[in-house]
Amino acid sequence: NDDAIDLNIRLGSANVCTMGYAWDDKVVTEAGLLIPGRVQALGTQFAERGYHAIGIMEARCPTSASFMCGPYLVLSTAATKRGTHGVQLWINLEKKWADVKGASGKVPRSAATVVYEDPTRLLVTVRSNVVNCNFFVGHAPHGWQAPLKGKRRDAGEAPNPIAAYEKQKAWWELSSKICADQRIRDAPSFYFLDGNVQVGSIVSQAIGPVDADEE
Repeated sequence: NDDAIDLNIRLGSANVCTMGYAWDDKVVTEAGLLIPGRVQALGTQFAERGYHAIGIMEARCPTSASFMCGPYLVLSTAATKRGTHGVQLWINLEKKWADVKGASGKVPRSAATVVYEDPTRLLVTVRSNVVNCNFFVGHAPHGWQAPLKGKRRDAGEAPNPIAAYEKQKAWWELSSKICADQRIRDAPSFYFLDGNVQVGSIVSQAIGPVDADEE
C-alpha cells in the first residue's frame, strides 16, 4: 500500500490512585490520594519518557472532561458517585508519531473523538493524516475475595463469588459490544486494560512467571 504510514510510538498504561480531585471532603481520606500537583507531575514523567499515548485507571475525576497537561490532551471520564474509578486517555499532541511527507507528523487536537464513556470505560477514535486508530481504556471489576478479618465489605463489592462472576461477565460482554462499534471497524485498536484477572502458570512473551496460578 503506497499510502501506508509506519508509526513508531510508545504506549503505556497505569492504575493511578493519586490523581483525584478534592470535590468532596468525605470522598477520599486514604493516605496517598489527592496529592497536589500530581497530575502535572505525571504529565512531566510521561513526556520525559516519550509516551505518545497512555491509558489511566482510577483517575477519579468528578466529571467527564478534556484538558491539556503539558503536551498531552487528557480525555477523562467521570468517577462514580462514590468517587471511585474514572479512566483517562492521554494523547501527546507535540511529539511526532510518524514521518509524513509534507506534514508535521503530529496529531491535532481535533483528531480525537470520544465514542463511548462511563466510569470504567473510554473509547476514543483518532483520525488524521498521520494516525488512524482507536484507543480503549478499561478497568474491569474485581473477582470475589473473602473480606479480611475485622474489615467490613465495601458497598460496591460483590457479596459472594457468583455475584462477582456475574458482575465481571456483564462488564466484559458490554465492553465487547462497545468495541464492536461500526465507527471503529475501519482502523486498528489499542487496548489499555486493568483486567483485575489472574494469570496461569504457562509463561509466554506476554505472561511472566510472577504470582502465577496453577493450571
